[in-house]
Amino acid sequence: MRKALSSVLRSAKNQIKTIGLVAIGVVVGGASLAVVQAAIPDNHGVIHGCYTTTSVKIIDSATTSCSSGETAISWNSETKGNYLDDLTGVELEQSDLRYKDFRNIKLNNAHLGASKLDGSDFTNAKLKNAQLAGTSIKNSKLNNANLSNTDLSYAIISNTNVSGANFTGVNLTGAQLTNINVTTWNFLGITLDGTMFHQINVDGKDFSGRNLGGNASFDSGSSLIGTNFTNTTMYGTLFNDSNLTNAVFVSSILNSGSTPTSFNNSNLTDADFTSAEIISGNFQNTNLTNTNFTNAVFDNVFFDGSNLTYANLTGVTWINVRCPDLTYSYDHGDTCVGHLVP
Repeated sequence: MRKALSSVLRSAKNQIKTIGLVAIGVVVGGASLAVVQAAIPDNHGVIHGCYTTTSVKIIDSATTSCSSGETAISWNSETKGNYLDDLTGVELEQSDLRYKDFRNIKLNNAHLGASKLDGSDFTNAKLKNAQLAGTSIKNSKLNNANLSNTDLSYAIISNTNVSGANFTGVNLTGAQLTNINVTTWNFLGITLDGTMFHQINVDGKDFSGRNLGGNASFDSGSSLIGTNFTNTTMYGTLFNDSNLTNAVFVSSILNSGSTPTSFNNSNLTDADFTSAEIISGNFQNTNLTNTNFTNAVFDNVFFDGSNLTYANLTGVTWINVRCPDLTYSYDHGDTCVGHLVP
């Protein structure tokens, strides 16, 4: 039976136990903790820490003591028995926490920024409002974990099981997600500023009215069948090598970022770009069968190697466009009509 922190602290100190990551020693970096791996636990196998009503932290007792307002605690890392399961507010930034067992642990408001969490198991863990910015989460488990309002900005998450996890209100600014099952996610409450999705299935998801920020991506074999980007603003978003059949970009604004918005080598069969503004874009070697560009604006767009013959080009505005045959729209009276095949 696992005990909450409050009940553990009321019992004898020799009854306080710790989760697996502490029992085998944690490599903790960062100036705020200044912990040396060899000193935790100490030479007697004892782990030392400090706690308040809102946080717990582990210290090297040889070099650090608890501050005013904190209470010192210690426990024997070798003793088997009950486990401490409440690490709310724990401070473990820049830590090596790979292949650790966090199942059912309370880590709400925990500070784990820039830590290595690869291979660790967070099944059923509570991570509400946690700080996980810049973390590495590869080949891990987040099954049924609660990450609501957690900061995952610039995190790298790949090949990780997230089934049943709660990502409501999560900040994914600049994060990289590869081969993650997001089919049950509702993206409306998730911050997506420059988020990079690789090998992701977002079929039918609704990104309408969003600002995807700079240099976001849905590429490298991602599936976006029927995905809705109506009235979406993006800057240099990459959709290369992906399936966008029936995707909707009606009235969207596709600007350039550090790179042009690109659909190179992708399938845009039956996609709808009605009234979209595409400013500095690439559609090179792209399948544009029955793609609807009615009243779209092409400004500095390249169609190298693509076939526009079967696309709907009614009312299109052509500005400095490179046609499929590598000629330019300004050489043909500001149109590529008559030059729609490579």
